[in-house]
Amino acid sequence: MIVYCPGCGKKYEIPDDRLPQKKMASFTCPECKGTVKLNLEDKVVLNVPSCRHTEQPPAEKSASPEENTLKNTILQTMNDLPPMPQVISKIREIMLNPRSNFKDIAQVIEKDQAIAAMILKTANSAYYGMIGMVSSIHQASVVLGYDTLNEILTIVGASTLLGKKLKGYNMDSGILWRHSLAVAIAAKIIAAKKHPAIENEAFSAGLIHDSGKLVLDKYLFVKKEIFEKELKKNKNNTTKAEKNTLGFDHTEIASGLCKKWNIPDEQNIAIRYHHYPSQSSGNRMAYILHAADLIAAMKIIGLEGFMEKVEDGAMAYLNFVPEDMEGIAQEVNLAVEKMTGSL
Repeated sequence: MIVYCPGCGKKYEIPDDRLPQKKMASFTCPECKGTVKLNLEDKVVLNVPSCRHTEQPPAEKSASPEENTLKNTILQTMNDLPPMPQVISKIREIMLNPRSNFKDIAQVIEKDQAIAAMILKTANSAYYGMIGMVSSIHQASVVLGYDTLNEILTIVGASTLLGKKLKGYNMDSGILWRHSLAVAIAAKIIAAKKHPAIENEAFSAGLIHDSGKLVLDKYLFVKKEIFEKELKKNKNNTTKAEKNTLGFDHTEIASGLCKKWNIPDEQNIAIRYHHYPSQSSGNRMAYILHAADLIAAMKIIGLEGFMEKVEDGAMAYLNFVPEDMEGIAQEVNLAVEKMTGSL
């Protein structure tokens, strides 16, 4: 069983044969001297660190019958958003086939000219260092390779969903997309430094971490006056305002979308708890997305705002100091400009 201390983020690997034969257990973390409580039946960490700053998790309350009905309706139908474009799903199937080649991939992409054009524009962006050098899908496949092509496919697929105007959230077209791209890039940078094996998955999770907002937008627009009052009362804390307005927030709906899109569980959990990663039972990607989400906003909130909003224990878990955040934020801003400059 792999356990992360909720206080300092220290990782412990406990062999199953050394676990006590009971449902509950606890031990003292040698690193921070905090107590780690375990549910051995479900193999999860029970306790979470206390937060010293003002960004507390939304208080759990019993949802009203109306709130439960609305949430269940949304989760059961999930028709507010289309699936990822079919051509992208088909391409990924081909890429998973060891017998496939770049020609097979190009033939599928070229059947959808809109997707093909977006892939070429992205491949020729300054971010990938190929400005004006990629003129065909087959060439893009060969020059960029499977991993980068898959990343571009994810970007193109997400951009078709995230680029629209959100009236309920008062977001102009492109704002959510640009923020999501910044979070994805920040998540990839953090993962590359701390957990290289999951950097591609962190990038993908970053792109769709706020997808639940696309579903909730029309419901918040109907209750716009209440939502705006809640935003003001909660100092623009969106999740608290959503919860107080509807009875649930965008991360809960995003989790439902992840299931619809067959997103792996680790990414789903990370997206569900990216605002409060201490509630994720030690999901490393949740901590990465949490930091990435705040880094993407650093142009507005600054480093001081970042430190006020970051959850207690997250910096220790990632083994970062504040100065690291400034450097990553600069890297992210430059990367976003390079990627969007020609799009």
